[in-house]
Amino acid sequence: LAHRHGGDDHSQHQQQAAISQERAVEFAREQGVATVREVKMDDGNWKVEGTTSEGRRIEVEINPQTGAVVKRELY
Repeated sequence: LAHRHGGDDHSQHQQQAAISQERAVEFAREQGVATVREVKMDDGNWKVEGTTSEGRRIEVEINPQTGAVVKRELY
């Protein structure tokens, strides 16, 4: 039997997110987000915006199906 991991991107339009908003924030904190300013669903990914412990702006995008970090940017 073949294992399905991740599914294909075409079926991901409006599926129920497997990763909750709270879980997305936990993943974002692991990426360096100390203070969360905003969490929203954007372009099919959870987007967590905030600041690091050094006060820099940080933005982390998380795949709502797998919990994988799609993007991490410091400003």
